[in-house]
Amino acid sequence: MREQDILRFLADLSPSQDFDDNSLIDQEIIELCRNLIKKNIFTLKDIPFELANTIANTFYKLCLFSKINRDVAFWLPRYHDTSEEEDVVENYIRFFKNYNKLKADIQSIPGFVNGLREIDRVNKPELYNYSVEYVTDCLKYDIENINFKDIFERRRDREIKKKYIREITDLVYILDV
Repeated sequence: MREQDILRFLADLSPSQDFDDNSLIDQEIIELCRNLIKKNIFTLKDIPFELANTIANTFYKLCLFSKINRDVAFWLPRYHDTSEEEDVVENYIRFFKNYNKLKADIQSIPGFVNGLREIDRVNKPELYNYSVEYVTDCLKYDIENINFKDIFERRRDREIKKKYIREITDLVYILDV
């Protein structure tokens, strides 16, 4: 696994079609991630697939930070070679914004999952489905000002951000949690 690919995966800055995120699967990280999910939220089997896979990928990204060599951290934001005159400061800002979002997501996921589990899916399916979509919009699509947007604005924002989403396809099944 190349460190450059790891860094691109963690930063979510360029369209995701340019390399296969499944190439980032590492068995050591899989085991670490599986244990972390079990410790924090026990299982994802009762969560709808898209959200469960997003949660799995969020934990996986956290675990990937342990793979990055300290020496590499100095060039961390310079991973995408667009030109000789790359704006290093802008890249650092983007990277740390994504890193801080990752930390906030990791801290909020157990609360989100517990909240979803408290909703009666059978008697309140609309509330449950709305909540799943809302949490997915927060975690996966990072929709800004989400509380002030209606469903149509959020769907539009999702479509715009979809090409920048970096996730390992079917990671939740690979982890088997």
